[in-house]
Amino acid sequence: MDNLLDNMRDALDLVEYGIVLLDEDLRARFINRSFRKMWALPDYVRGETYTFESLIQHASQTGAYPIAPQHLDSYIADRVAQVKSGHDGPRLLSLSDDRVLKFECVPLPRGGSMLTYADQSDLIHAVEKLEEIIHIDDLTKLNNRRFLNTCGETEVARSKRYSHPLSVVVINLDQFKKIDADYGRDAGDKVLCAVADCCREATRNTDVIGRLGGDEFALILPATTLAAAMVVAEKTRRKIAAIVVHVGPLSVKVTASFGVVTVTEHKRSFEDLLQSANKAMQTAKSTGRNTVVAAPQ
Repeated sequence: MDNLLDNMRDALDLVEYGIVLLDEDLRARFINRSFRKMWALPDYVRGETYTFESLIQHASQTGAYPIAPQHLDSYIADRVAQVKSGHDGPRLLSLSDDRVLKFECVPLPRGGSMLTYADQSDLIHAVEKLEEIIHIDDLTKLNNRRFLNTCGETEVARSKRYSHPLSVVVINLDQFKKIDADYGRDAGDKVLCAVADCCREATRNTDVIGRLGGDEFALILPATTLAAAMVVAEKTRRKIAAIVVHVGPLSVKVTASFGVVTVTEHKRSFEDLLQSANKAMQTAKSTGRNTVVAAPQ
C-alpha cells in the first residue's frame, strides 16, 4: 500500500499542472512540483505545514498574485469559504508576470479537496491575439468597422440606460483618390496612418476610434454633448490639415470633412447616428471641404 501511495505521489509530481491536496481543515497534505514552480514555493522539507490560507498569503507576499493589502483579509475569507463549500471555480487567475492559470477546487470522495492550477497562458494570449486581429484594421491599427458597430450599439444602449449624452463623428478625407493617383498607393497609406495618429492625439482614452473603410474614419465619444463633440472634431480637423507626408522630394498634404451627431429621440441606434453624421459630412464636402458640420438635432 505504501508503495502504491508513493507511486501516486511520484506520478502527480510529473504532471504539468499544479496540484494541492487539502484535508477537511484545509491543511495541505500534498503539493506537487509544478505547483511549487508556479508559485515559487520552496522545495519540500520534512515537517513543513501549509494551509490554503498561508498559500494565498505566500502568493501575495511574493507578488506573484497581486492583491491589494487592504483587500487581502476579505479575499482570503472569501476563497476559504468557497473551498470549504466543496466547489470553487473553474476561474482564471491572472498573475503579475502575465501568466494565466485556470484554477479549480473539487471535493474528494473521502473528505478534503483537490486544487488544480493549469497554465492557460499560451491559449489565452493566442485568443487575445486572434481577437485583436479580428477587431483591428491592419494598416492603421485602429478598430475596424465590425468592432465599431459592436461598440457603437453598446454605447448607444448605455447612453439610453443612464441618460448620458453620446456623440459620433464621421471623418472623410478630401480628394483622397487624387493623392493615390498622383503620388501612389504607398503615399496614400502613409496619409491614412498619419490621420489615424491625429485621431488618437485629439481624443481621450475612453473614446473609440476606428476606420470605417477606405478613407473614412469614425469617433465614438461617450458622455459627450454635441457642443463638446464639435470641439473634438475641430481639434482633429486642424491636426489633419497640418499633416505633411514626404514622398521622396515631394510633400503631400491632406484635409478632411467632418459630420457630427449626438443621440436624440429620433436617432436611437448606432446606424442612425452613422447615417446622420454621414449626411452632415456630405454637407461639409459640398460647402467647401475641410470643415465641420453638425447634423440637425
